[in-house]
Amino acid sequence: MAEVTMSLQEYNDLLAQRDQARREYAELQEQIRTTASQDPATADLLKCVKAAIPVITFAVGNLDPATVRGWPYGALKTFAVGLDCLPGADTCMKEYALDLRNFIYEARGVESERARRDEALTASTTENGNNQ
Repeated sequence: MAEVTMSLQEYNDLLAQRDQARREYAELQEQIRTTASQDPATADLLKCVKAAIPVITFAVGNLDPATVRGWPYGALKTFAVGLDCLPGADTCMKEYALDLRNFIYEARGVESERARRDEALTASTTENGNNQ
């Protein structure tokens, strides 16, 4: 592993630059949210998406993939990706996007296991039908 040597002052300068960049990033994100929310088209879109979030979180919370087949994972992923990069999206919306992506990952595992079991059951039924 490479070794880097610098003075304590250089190290502190780098930390100060990092902190300044983080502050500027947060300010720019806030400006983007503010500007986007002032645009009537974006404001209407944000209003629509914010109204959809409780419906989607209700479905995610109450329609367990272990008991409900056919979850529209592709559409849910499209929504999560769009939510994450939506102009004017706040931190809460970005957290919802992360939660939805986590749900998709877990639910696809359930769906894959179900498909594997169904395939094994079909194969077993076919074998038993051929043996009779």
